Amino acid sequence: LLMGIGAGWISHVRSIISSQLTLHPVTDWLNYMKADLGIAGSLSEISLLEGHIDFVSQGTEEDSTIDAVAYQVPMPEGQECKSPTVRRVFAVFGPSWDLRQLGRDTYLALGSMFSRVSLSPFEQLQDIMRKGRAVNAKGEEVYTDAEAARRLALPITFLSGATNQIFYPESGQRTRVWLSERNGKSFYDQRIVPGYGHMDLFIGRNAHRDVTPWVLEELERLEAKAQRAAAPQRDRKIA
Repeated sequence: LLMGIGAGWISHVRSIISSQLTLHPVTDWLNYMKADLGIAGSLSEISLLEGHIDFVSQGTEEDSTIDAVAYQVPMPEGQECKSPTVRRVFAVFGPSWDLRQLGRDTYLALGSMFSRVSLSPFEQLQDIMRKGRAVNAKGEEVYTDAEAARRLALPITFLSGATNQIFYPESGQRTRVWLSERNGKSFYDQRIVPGYGHMDLFIGRNAHRDVTPWVLEELERLEAKAQRAAAPQRDRKIA
């Protein structure tokens, strides 16, 4: 969404709650290593994968090979798990949730939340991770130039889980500071939720209590803020 608005593809958005991934991502050491080694490009060339990866094992010989590799990828302390789906997700994306926040039914349903994923977009993602800012597929910085910043002069609250290890809360902080320096601080806020990681911020067993009510309140606050900001422009047009 931030890329789309910054590039001018999306308009008429009055306010945003920007969750986790921003224009200046900061990730964990393993994702940086995968980016530096060009793992995405290497995986795309493996004929066994045919340009994609499935996150649910079908029990084939190929799946056994994939799982054997995924089980060698380090898991964060406290997140050790034997589930093939969890190991594949963490190996490809990184620590996608704090397992301690997931209820049993949600944990069992994780396989249904992921399907076949193309590997080609990961080549752009690894370029973004290397550069520390959003770039297009050609490596061009069209999402973080002066015009992009101007288009993002609207109320935005950056939301992060405090224990997110895919996109650290610093990701939101960097984009918030970058925009504040160009458009002023009054547009931008940040909320970091203790004890939550990435996806569990929304699917955690207590997310309905700890996160969702705040999101609803913040959407109302941002809407009111956007309307106040638009009022002077309406008055000028009437005049």
